[in-house]
Amino acid sequence: MAFTLDGNTIQEPNNFNIRDFKIEKADRLANGTLKKDVRVKKKEFTLTYSVIRWDALEVFHDVYDGSSEFVTFVYEDLGTGQTATVTISELPRRLRFTDPTPADYLYTEVTIILLEQ
Repeated sequence: MAFTLDGNTIQEPNNFNIRDFKIEKADRLANGTLKKDVRVKKKEFTLTYSVIRWDALEVFHDVYDGSSEFVTFVYEDLGTGQTATVTISELPRRLRFTDPTPADYLYTEVTIILLEQ
């Protein structure tokens, strides 16, 4: 199954991690008991590329700089297609090789973090 972001097919990452987390408030009662109020459960997606060309990275860059704060991300988890509404949290990259054509620029050590809305 292909990964897509905002309707665009994206290059399959070398590593794809999903982190489930809770947005919660925790307090201790007078007797020392911990009480937690779970507000919501969310996901964080980390896509890692050892090498990626600019034309493939540009899909992420366009979303990051675009007018839509949140976009649809399609991925596979537990053997089935899943969707999530996400925003790009970070877009760090390292330029490794330049070419006269910007589409052929190569970036290394690219880690993209998507946060569920």
